[in-house]
Amino acid sequence: MRRDENDEFVVVINFSNRPITGKVEVTNGADFKSAQISGMPKTPGGDFPLSHLAGFEWRIYHRVLSHVLSH
Repeated sequence: MRRDENDEFVVVINFSNRPITGKVEVTNGADFKSAQISGMPKTPGGDFPLSHLAGFEWRIYHRVLSHVLSH
């Protein structure tokens, strides 16, 4: 996880050549959305904090911190 005053990002990587299913334990997990990166295939939505990854697949999840929304 990486965080600044506005955003949090979680990167999930499968370093194996086999598919995996894993759960990331993070506060406010339901608030994270899959980050869409130009040129990359669209990732399934609504799978965080439980992630299903193919071999060598990776995903980036993003959450806007709530204090930014309150301003």
